[in-house]
Amino acid sequence: MRDLLPHTLLLLLFTAFVSTSHALSTDPTAAAAPSPTVLGGWNPIKDVNDPHIRDIAVFAINEYNKQESKNLALIRVEHGEQQVVAGMNYRLTLLVNDGRSTAKYEAIVFESLPPKSSKKLTSFRPLLYAGGWTPVSDINDPHIHEVAEFAVSEQNKKQKSQLSLTQIVSGKTQVVAGINYRLVLVATDEHGKSGMYVATVWEKSWENFMQLTSFYKPPKN
Repeated sequence: MRDLLPHTLLLLLFTAFVSTSHALSTDPTAAAAPSPTVLGGWNPIKDVNDPHIRDIAVFAINEYNKQESKNLALIRVEHGEQQVVAGMNYRLTLLVNDGRSTAKYEAIVFESLPPKSSKKLTSFRPLLYAGGWTPVSDINDPHIHEVAEFAVSEQNKKQKSQLSLTQIVSGKTQVVAGINYRLVLVATDEHGKSGMYVATVWEKSWENFMQLTSFYKPPKN
């Protein structure tokens, strides 16, 4: 892992902390009943594409499917936080589909200490945005870049232009029968002149479907 502090290292540090605390304790009952005391708050997971984070996400969805007789499938992990307890809590925002539509869920998974690590799904709930737009947390996400490149390419086909994507400034998503992406882009034309554009793309990932629904220059204030 590059940005995410290695999972095993965090748990080993916690184990060392607990062992030292027990050794220094003068209360003989303290070691007999360890408490899952939270050592810290929730910390952002910088790399939600880390294989271990994806394993946690897949576990959460599989457990939910078994418990509720559903058939959800993971599209991607959009956001995540972790919390050191008597093990590790993971709180993940997941984009999933059920074969007909997409939705976002929040999953919380507890993973116990090694060497006998085990996982338990403690919460799995839909995130209801009532059709509203929510900010894209990471505009550098490869999929966001893919959507932006698609928007520019489709606009070039429609207008016979030669725009090239320069930068993604910001973005929002909206859960519909799929996902709408509204991205603010900087693109450069064949003469080297740059301009700002707003592109909206509708995606149904389970059908490998994308459609550019609008592409325009925002009005100058």
